[in-house]
Amino acid sequence: MARTHRSLFITIIVAAAAIGLGLFVRERWGLSVRGDLVAGMRFADSLEAVRHVEPPSAGDAVALLYLERARLGVGSPFRLIDYLMRDPLLSAPRRRLVANAILGRTERGHGYATPGDALNTLGARRGDLGLAHRSFIEATIATQRDPRTAELALRLAYQVAAVGGLTSPRAGAVSVAAIAQARDRALAAADARAVLAEARRRQVDAIQLVTEWRGARKLRVEKPLVDPATPAQERSASQLLPGLVAALERIDRPVPATSRDRTITLAAAQAASLEAERRNMPPQAPVVVTLGGFTGYVGGAAGSGAARAARTQFLTRARNEERLAAEYVKLVGEKAAGTEVSLALLTSAVAMRPYAQERPWFPGDSSTTPLQLAEQLGLKGLAFDRNVPDRWRGYYTRMLADVVRDMRVVFPKLDLAGLSVRFGESPLRERALALHDPRTRTVYFPLATSAGAMAHELSHDLDWQAARAKWGAQNSYRTDRSVRQYRDGLAATVDRMSGTAVGRRRTARVSPGGDRPTEAFARGADWIVASALARRGIVNGYLSAVQDEWLTGYASATPPRRDTPQGDATMLALTEIATVAPDVRAWYEASYGGARRAGVAEAVRRTLVAPWPRYESRTSLAIGFDPWSPTARLFRTAMAGSGAWQCLLSAPSLGGNDRVVQAKVMEVAAGVRVRGLLERWGAWSERTASSWRFRVLGGGPWNPATGDSVSRELKESLLWRAARVDDGRPGTDLVERLERDAAWRGCARGDDR
Repeated sequence: MARTHRSLFITIIVAAAAIGLGLFVRERWGLSVRGDLVAGMRFADSLEAVRHVEPPSAGDAVALLYLERARLGVGSPFRLIDYLMRDPLLSAPRRRLVANAILGRTERGHGYATPGDALNTLGARRGDLGLAHRSFIEATIATQRDPRTAELALRLAYQVAAVGGLTSPRAGAVSVAAIAQARDRALAAADARAVLAEARRRQVDAIQLVTEWRGARKLRVEKPLVDPATPAQERSASQLLPGLVAALERIDRPVPATSRDRTITLAAAQAASLEAERRNMPPQAPVVVTLGGFTGYVGGAAGSGAARAARTQFLTRARNEERLAAEYVKLVGEKAAGTEVSLALLTSAVAMRPYAQERPWFPGDSSTTPLQLAEQLGLKGLAFDRNVPDRWRGYYTRMLADVVRDMRVVFPKLDLAGLSVRFGESPLRERALALHDPRTRTVYFPLATSAGAMAHELSHDLDWQAARAKWGAQNSYRTDRSVRQYRDGLAATVDRMSGTAVGRRRTARVSPGGDRPTEAFARGADWIVASALARRGIVNGYLSAVQDEWLTGYASATPPRRDTPQGDATMLALTEIATVAPDVRAWYEASYGGARRAGVAEAVRRTLVAPWPRYESRTSLAIGFDPWSPTARLFRTAMAGSGAWQCLLSAPSLGGNDRVVQAKVMEVAAGVRVRGLLERWGAWSERTASSWRFRVLGGGPWNPATGDSVSRELKESLLWRAARVDDGRPGTDLVERLERDAAWRGCARGDDR
């Protein structure tokens, strides 16, 4: 017995010692991980603190450029870490220091510093309020457990505020990019904390763990975002919306810049620009195409001749993310940036997000030869224009291999036999991002613009193959011929997909422009490919530029509106033309088919675009709104004036929607829109001989109830129109109206109670 007690005692002592040693080692490892971060951030601080008069060394310039890219949010910070750990221009010790600096700063939320100049366009009046809007957006996201919920609420708030005049008309579009950066800032910080915690737990190198997690697609900031909001997210967003709209109206004071907004010196920026030019990485479509859309704004912005020349140089040289950041900080150093340049940078940075899962590539990396890849893919040929540098060709062969690999996830039987691919200038030059030529069955992929449009062009080839299989045609597309020539079973589906009317002349349907059926098909297929890959956690910026329904990319992908049958039609056409993976088809039809939910974003959109009701005027503008007119009496006495418009939301065609949530956001949107209109009417009444009801809106000594009645009438009638939008199905307008009318009458009788 004594020996047993002694053995048990020894076992307990050994176990306690082992646990203590493990805790000690783990604690020591945790201190080591934290020490690496501190050392890296101190190195970065010291490097940036040097106010370079003379240009820094090449290594310092490259390190500073990585830090600037992370600060500006040009690409995922973890992707930057993966890149710099293989960068031949940096020594091994410096790579680790810069990588730890980026990881540590990401954890602290110091990245994604949206330029304040870009957000100065958000205010209803001119003023230096950009940083105030950034602080508001970031604070809103920080207070929510789910950044996607806060993102949805902020998007809706800025859309509503822009229509109501609480912000500038541009705010709806500009805010989407700023909100996306703030969302990624929160996601990246959470990812960094998770990486560091795992590194301490497993006692592994944190930087190596970043590479491991990127390969496993575990980082939230690098995951795709196409999936629509969940009902829980929509409910939370609807609760946030009224307060956010009210808060936007109160943003009227500038806030000071922070250390996140401090850029490197002009000498350092010039050195970084020189190193980026020497490296000469291939062009990237998200940068080139986005900046192309800003050419007129950036080049024509106010400023001296020298400033305009500098901005023109920025547009010419910024051909990829590295040179984009380098040329931007150089412009800032020269005090020639301004609002439009900063907005171009912001938009380009957000457009880079589909590259989040990209693997690092540097000139000289080994790759499959064009001949080998053509044999693997079954291509008739894979060629490059003569002016394509040899050192770039490996990048484009890898790009094509990745594109076909992911395209086959959606189309398992994708067959490219007989297709020719050419990287270089297309016959249409700058008029098309890429081109599929049906006469020769050749896809032209221009180096600077085709990435992100490849799903679109390969969808054209599927359409071409379907025409050949159906009729033996080898110079046209199945969708075009179905509508123009044969009017077969696919024609009605294509009509619905492209929004054409059955009664239109056939020649109009196949015009050379973007309204051709084959173009509508390719735009819809682009969305399906991106969303199907997103369901599997994959985002491929070479294949598609789609991010979500708000950020659809530069290749004109068209997400299905949930109040139309477009989603059904696109999938129907696609399954007629190609073999779609069964799980993809089932998931897509559940998400975007007949059982789709309209969602709060669609409810707000309908409210913001619904046509204003027309009120009667008895004799002249001096009478204006007559309180005894038939319309006014209708909205004071009928069901439509008592909130009964909500009954329309119970129509079967809107099945699956949360009526309470939809009604709430619609009322907020309608209220802000009406208020903006009434303020404009009031201002107009002060300058004209308007009716007494208009003059009341201008602040005259009248009974406030009169103005309230105008507001109520407008709001109720607007909501009625927004709720009564037809679903767009050809020939079913009458059915839709009868369906909604029955829903209204049933609600009035209390049938839904």
